[in-house]
Amino acid sequence: MWKLFGISDVKSSCTHPVKPKRKLWFASDFPHLIMYLKSRIINSKTLQVPEGTVDVLHWKAVVEADSKFQIKVCNKLTIDNVQPRYFQTMNVKMAFKFFSGSVAAAMQYYKDSIPAMIDCSATVLFIKKINEVVDAMNSQLPKCVLRPDPASIHNKVKLNLKLSSFPRYQYKVSIKLEVNIIK
Repeated sequence: MWKLFGISDVKSSCTHPVKPKRKLWFASDFPHLIMYLKSRIINSKTLQVPEGTVDVLHWKAVVEADSKFQIKVCNKLTIDNVQPRYFQTMNVKMAFKFFSGSVAAAMQYYKDSIPAMIDCSATVLFIKKINEVVDAMNSQLPKCVLRPDPASIHNKVKLNLKLSSFPRYQYKVSIKLEVNIIK
């Protein structure tokens, strides 16, 4: 739909179709993009990224390993995060937990002790990258908020995902996000 209105990486508005003196502005709903990304990984089982393969089996291995003990390495991650039921697929909070830093730390912890986690490096890097973006987009601290200056010397998180298609929704999605973060 955005292409129909001429929206691109550099243009986020167009002339209003009914009132030519006004502009129509487009903005994506960031939390729902993260939710759709989680659904994409769960439904297709893997996602190819430059670092390697992100595999849903890594999340499942953490849940399975944690279920054997009363004290969990990653208490945020449950079976409902990995195998959502009914309306849980539409839960943004669960999507944020799916990509949290504690999940990446748990994968690192289990990397040497669980055979399914041996090749989890790409998944860990991917989770850390998504977590940084989520933190930047949700920050309420002045030192961590997004800056309008594109030439900012601050750290940048670059995320460029081209998701070929969401099997459930039957359309192509491209997520391109560049975030300036002050640390």
